[in-house]
Amino acid sequence: MKKILLCMLAFFMWTGIAVAEGDVKGFLLAPSVMYMFSTIESSVKTEMSSRLIDLHLGYVTDSGLMLGFLYGTEAGETKVDSSSTKTDRTSYGPAIGVLSGSMHLLFTYYLSSEAKSGDYSYGNATGFQVNFGYRFAIDGNIFLVPQLAYRTITYKDTKRNGEDMGQECKVTALVPYVGVWFAF
Repeated sequence: MKKILLCMLAFFMWTGIAVAEGDVKGFLLAPSVMYMFSTIESSVKTEMSSRLIDLHLGYVTDSGLMLGFLYGTEAGETKVDSSSTKTDRTSYGPAIGVLSGSMHLLFTYYLSSEAKSGDYSYGNATGFQVNFGYRFAIDGNIFLVPQLAYRTITYKDTKRNGEDMGQECKVTALVPYVGVWFAF
């Protein structure tokens, strides 16, 4: 993980990619999405799909400090032959970040996260997410934003069919997102 972030930082700092023409200042509406689909074919066919949506809302000061909030959702499905398992997650928490030039680094502390996957439900969770990305100006205060998010969430309550399993569950993910940011 550290190597990936260091390589991205070096790439963005020392390449000649065009810098976004507009600065992000004031209120920020920053939706980002990711969709993945995969199929494994062997004696049993397995299809997996996942959709993630993150919505940052915040305020960016003249110095580039962003204070805000992140609401994230995830919906997925795994099909094995004729059976199917759906997965859903909802998480939210305060966010703080730095926007410098065309790059940004955002940190979110999850106050809450709940998830469900088949017969299992997960709750009483905390965790964090770090987003690193680059902004390309589309038109004035509208930006195309490819970014990479590292997320880890620890669920203290795990239940199967409503019965407490007495164990924690930790979920860690590295997710590429594409966003369209709006500055007001």
